[in-house]
Amino acid sequence: MYRPLSDRAVQEIHEGSLELLSQIGIEIANQEARNIFSRHGATIVNNHRVIIPAQLVEDAIKQVPAEFRLYGRKQENDIHYHPGCFYTSTGGSAQYVLDLDGERRPATCKDLHDIMSLVDELAYIDLISLPIYLNDLPKESVDVNRFFAGLKNSTKHIIGAVYTLDGLSKVARMAEIIGGHNWKAKPIISIVLCPVISPLRLDEVATGILVEATKQGIITYNFSMTQVGCTAPMTIAGTLVTMNAEILAVTTLIQLIKPGLPTLYCSVPGLTDMRTGQFITGGIEYALVNAGATQMARFYNMPNWATAGRTDSKIPDAQAAYEHALTIPYVALSGATHVSCGAGFLDFVLTVSFEQYVIDNEIIGMVKRMQRGFEVDKETLGLETIKSIGPGGNFMGTDHTVRYMHNALHTPLLSDRYSREDWLERGGKDARLRAREISKEYIKHHLPQGLSPQQEQQILAEFPDIVKDPK
Repeated sequence: MYRPLSDRAVQEIHEGSLELLSQIGIEIANQEARNIFSRHGATIVNNHRVIIPAQLVEDAIKQVPAEFRLYGRKQENDIHYHPGCFYTSTGGSAQYVLDLDGERRPATCKDLHDIMSLVDELAYIDLISLPIYLNDLPKESVDVNRFFAGLKNSTKHIIGAVYTLDGLSKVARMAEIIGGHNWKAKPIISIVLCPVISPLRLDEVATGILVEATKQGIITYNFSMTQVGCTAPMTIAGTLVTMNAEILAVTTLIQLIKPGLPTLYCSVPGLTDMRTGQFITGGIEYALVNAGATQMARFYNMPNWATAGRTDSKIPDAQAAYEHALTIPYVALSGATHVSCGAGFLDFVLTVSFEQYVIDNEIIGMVKRMQRGFEVDKETLGLETIKSIGPGGNFMGTDHTVRYMHNALHTPLLSDRYSREDWLERGGKDARLRAREISKEYIKHHLPQGLSPQQEQQILAEFPDIVKDPK
């Protein structure tokens, strides 16, 4: 287990966060949220600043369930968050697509349907966070079209942002059509929100959506997106205490509205290149911040959403590979419940790439193999087999080898393991080109199974602004 924080450091971050909330507080633009805090003993100063007593925060933390379930439309896609689990997802809401012709352009509804078809086929991505914004649709149609694309083309659990209260209402109704009136007991969707504006502020709109979703019992992922050296101190410790205070404030709000509602500790930090002022995501400190945040979540016994696998590279090149591959394992091995692995992300999370999804699925598969470890017992030691083969023998044809040949070693989808001669005979293709071909094949042959014909017909009838088959 990778733990960058000592037990004492965890305690200091916790106490420092409570000190911030109880002494300077958090600024909340949404009046209903302020009123909720006020009714439970918080103090409102200067109209918008909410001073939150430490005991109120600590009582709220105790209300958060240590485990809960989310659901896909197939049982194998169900999610059981609990201590020791490890799930992965895509990242969400990029503005651009690097398409299969190599062109970077604003993301469209058709792109989202294609991405959903691809990611539904990628075995190591467990949940889908709707990855792009739909630039070709009116704002009022974006929420319902994004969720329709996800729910139609994938049977995995769908996570996505909504941008308006009307969008929340439509998306919840869509989930009800699919999951029935009691869908919140077995949620097939959950909502991403970004109510935090670092440092130490909650906005008007997203916080209002959070309040309404919580009243309805809808599970939300609420991100703190502190940026080292810009909206948080330059030190990782200072960033963690700021982010922790923000996450605890949101957690307290949720538990004041609906005690016991499943709540995740969600860390989505950024870094700052102090040479240019540029927001960056590919630095190794990204893993340090998220691993530290994971330790804080474990301290509170809360499931968590950590982030990794971001890159500042503009194309799926060596830089993208090493920045993704260095951050994902460290965050996974820190004990994160859920790692948004940034699958597909490039370019400071502004752009997604079809090839990068396939490459990241490869990385995630290797990390999951690391997580699984290996067993040591009488059978796996194979002492009798070793004795029977003896010095200088060969184990290739033994029963022991046959029993374990399919699961002892990880079998990759993308990586080339042929001889040089065979590789050249197959076209001498590099990883990016092979990933492009896999993407095209999966998209072409994907059969959407997310909705029954009756469900799709009812959804389209109720929401005429949905684009059924985008071109």
